[in-house]
Amino acid sequence: MAKIIVTKELAETLKTLRIQNGIKSNELATKINKSPAYITKLEKGAIQTLKEEEFDKILGYILKDLSNSDEVAETLYSSLKIKYSDEEIERQLWFNNFDTVVRLIPLPIELIEEINKMIEECSINKEYLLKMINSNQFLSDEEINNDSIPYNEWYEDENKGTCIKIKLDEKIYYGILNGEVDSISYIYPYTILYYIFVIKSEKSIYEMKNLDCNEFQNNATSILNKHKFYSILERERLLSGRRTEEEKEAILNSFDLENSKIINGILGEFKFIADANIVVTNERLKLFLENLTSDVGLMLKLVSLKFNKLEGCDVETKKAFIKEVEELIEKYCSTEKDIELY
Repeated sequence: MAKIIVTKELAETLKTLRIQNGIKSNELATKINKSPAYITKLEKGAIQTLKEEEFDKILGYILKDLSNSDEVAETLYSSLKIKYSDEEIERQLWFNNFDTVVRLIPLPIELIEEINKMIEECSINKEYLLKMINSNQFLSDEEINNDSIPYNEWYEDENKGTCIKIKLDEKIYYGILNGEVDSISYIYPYTILYYIFVIKSEKSIYEMKNLDCNEFQNNATSILNKHKFYSILERERLLSGRRTEEEKEAILNSFDLENSKIINGILGEFKFIADANIVVTNERLKLFLENLTSDVGLMLKLVSLKFNKLEGCDVETKKAFIKEVEELIEKYCSTEKDIELY
């Protein structure tokens, strides 16, 4: 089973997220069958490694819902960004794995069309391209045959720096090329493009230099950026050089723009009711924030219910409805808590 190196940054991030979500250390310890002293050691960086399953369990209890990998990665990035630069974050292998391997990103059809066009123009056999990707020819035989190095997970090599041993499933590969995949990890389209440039160069592995590899990386990233298919760190790097809202909007993809528009719309509605009665609005929004930090997955599901169907009801009917909801909360609040996906 893969292990995650617990860096100082990861330890601090887990502690920050735990506190932000109002979870006591002894409560977390109970849920993962560890002692409170273990959580203290973990958050101080005294625990050097975590099993991936254990890390997911800790993160799952803190964040309540791991079903949206994109949201989890964004939450981790936001927490890290409070104290660290993007250069420091980039050195965190555990975050790179979330960002480029775990996180699922909507796959633009235009990107797939360009990849297929490049394959056709270069007369590349698709089966051969997949074989090249899975050959991991830029790694040594020792690394390829080392079972302690898991596939599709970033690791640190003392001579070559950050590396990854790729295993691209045939079904996923052809699913990408045939436009049958809606969302995919960043690493796979990146790797496909990288090896297209490798094959296109017509150089053997022995002829290639670091400059060639850097060029292939830059070319692959450039195409992904053109189609607004970003890792979080790449997106933030591009945004950092943009000053105006128009420049930033030109970088963001349609999903990010839609998300920003929705959030601004929500804030606008809250601002409207705050102008009418700011004291009551603040009191209720504080409770709303407490509910979010308690279980954001549950709250997101609740607010997505069709409450607008009650629009035509009179005030008394709505009050009766609220009372019934409050009674339901009291009814279920004694139920044993557990990590759930809604």
